[in-house]
Amino acid sequence: MHIRSIIMAAAASLVVGSSAVAASYAGGIIQSQKIGGHEVLTDMRGRALYVYDKDGPNKSNCNGFCRLAWPPQRATKNAVAHGDFAPIPASGGPIWAYKGHPLYRYAGDHNPGEITGDGADGVWHVVVVR
Repeated sequence: MHIRSIIMAAAASLVVGSSAVAASYAGGIIQSQKIGGHEVLTDMRGRALYVYDKDGPNKSNCNGFCRLAWPPQRATKNAVAHGDFAPIPASGGPIWAYKGHPLYRYAGDHNPGEITGDGADGVWHVVVVR
């Protein structure tokens, strides 16, 4: 079982490949990685994070079925703001926001480094930090 865990970890690092972690934020929950030639925000598993044009400042407007396709990047109850990152209240508990924009993953991104949700419906955008 231990050898299997080592093999799985090695395989996961190969999938991420050139998506090396450039920076870590919010206690490592959020990172930035090079994906598609840009430095983008990801969760700690290397999955891209997105913003939604229909959100308000520090307010999530993605609810109900929207959250099935676009799960928010959850924060713990005692998470604290740090730099451009802050937990904001939302249904189901606090979520992370970047510069006041709530952060989400896309259910259609199945592997680290994928950004298939970028531009979806003209209102979802991967978060490019550089």
